[in-house]
Amino acid sequence: MKKRGLLADRTRGGVICLVDPDTLPEADGSSPIVLIAEAIINARYTGLKIDLYELADGRYYEVLSVDFDTLEGQLLRLLDVLDRSKWPTPEQAVHIIRTAYDIDEENQQ
Repeated sequence: MKKRGLLADRTRGGVICLVDPDTLPEADGSSPIVLIAEAIINARYTGLKIDLYELADGRYYEVLSVDFDTLEGQLLRLLDVLDRSKWPTPEQAVHIIRTAYDIDEENQQ
């Protein structure tokens, strides 16, 4: 098999990650965490970023970058340690973030 090179991505923290595309697993659609992140991003919260790369063989590679100093980043950190059966739906995740920001804003007044 001919090598196609490496995929490079710069994280929000400035770290450059190199990935061999041949080591990426096959996947049908986005993972549950990416679906939650997409909903949060679409609600205009800025602590998450998703980059999508098309690989030479036609597959797509998603990279999720998280700013853990934001409430949305903290939610994703929490999801990382929770059993997936306890994860919120994407809509519930947006509601959680919206409520958390409202509470944070009230506490700062």
